[in-house]
Amino acid sequence: MAALLLLPAHSSATDAHYEDREDAVVRAFLTGQLAKAKGRPVCFKPTLLAVHPDSITRLRNGPPEPKTRGSRAYARDLSVWTQVPRRILGEEREISISSDAWKALHARPATYGECRPLMQFTLHRVAIRRSTAMIHGNQGSACGSSSFGANVRAVDGRWSPVHWKGYYAVSGPPACGRLPISPELAAMPGYVMIGEPP
Repeated sequence: MAALLLLPAHSSATDAHYEDREDAVVRAFLTGQLAKAKGRPVCFKPTLLAVHPDSITRLRNGPPEPKTRGSRAYARDLSVWTQVPRRILGEEREISISSDAWKALHARPATYGECRPLMQFTLHRVAIRRSTAMIHGNQGSACGSSSFGANVRAVDGRWSPVHWKGYYAVSGPPACGRLPISPELAAMPGYVMIGEPP
């Protein structure tokens, strides 16, 4: 694979434009996960974590997958990771859910107790090159978590998820989803819930 090339920093106006596109990619990805949840809400942490170069290496050299249209598209789009904006390597970013686009997803602050039985996502900053984006993170549940990568593409200005690739999974003990948790842990904030029926 090609070596990692860091793209130079840009102006604050360019940063704002990138962040708008980043938010759109995150919404598209989460909307796709809502479809998989079959009517149940989905939770995520609104802090997009910085990307680490070691993670990029892992994503670009992950386990093989069966050959499908989606997996081939994902393999091609891994080239996005060869040129990444410097901003996503060193900077976390908080997503604001106050915009109309997030309101359309019924986004609201939530606690760990509310999100525990649901799909939960911790996401990293998004690598975007033209109409292709790569996003990665962890999907959590009451019984463990798994790391993943996904590619998202824009067609006529609208972002849509293409393929999800799982990397490594960590599971908890049997019946872990039914183990009690403390009231303090249940009340812990820091999540956003989307897709809750109005």
